[in-house]
Amino acid sequence: MRFHFAALVLLTLLSTPAGAQITLKKDPAKNSLMACMKVFVDDGSCDEGQIKEITAACPKEGKTDRTSDCVPADVAAKSDPLKYYRGGGKFAAFDPVVTQYNETRELFRISGNCQSACTIFLGIRNVCVEPGAVLTFHAGNSVGTDGNQQISADATKHMLDAYNSKLQDYLKEHRVMDTRTLVPISGTDLIQKFGYRECPPT
Repeated sequence: MRFHFAALVLLTLLSTPAGAQITLKKDPAKNSLMACMKVFVDDGSCDEGQIKEITAACPKEGKTDRTSDCVPADVAAKSDPLKYYRGGGKFAAFDPVVTQYNETRELFRISGNCQSACTIFLGIRNVCVEPGAVLTFHAGNSVGTDGNQQISADATKHMLDAYNSKLQDYLKEHRVMDTRTLVPISGTDLIQKFGYRECPPT
């Protein structure tokens, strides 16, 4: 089973289409990004044909501060839109994306591998799921007083609130959100069994 899940994720990543880039309208809040994460911001501060690229502090690369640079817009266009979101992370990096897309009503595509906090994107009103996607669910976590991650009822509720009622009922019935064990659900099942919209052809 473990091998099957790993193989499924690998095949999903290899077949992931680019899709439309996630472009924020304003700079993310301080300390809201995961280490080494890059985001694009279109706030009019760069010259025409450019876009702002913000890179979070990256200790493993010796970078202790967040940086901001103007880069050619096609750099963003050619990048995997979910690259830095796929593995999950801080809610603070995901919630502003959900809020922005719910305000603009822009189509948001979920493709490829999307685990943990990444599944919060299901809470976007105009979300669609590609059949080849694999979304992975588990209980929400928070950092305890000892510095270690622990299951958090509040974090779990935050994630569940992003899902539709059919998916919520399934995850609760099968106690998926009670443990940190990763449970994958295919895009096909999310579409056919839980009522999420299939993405139109690109």
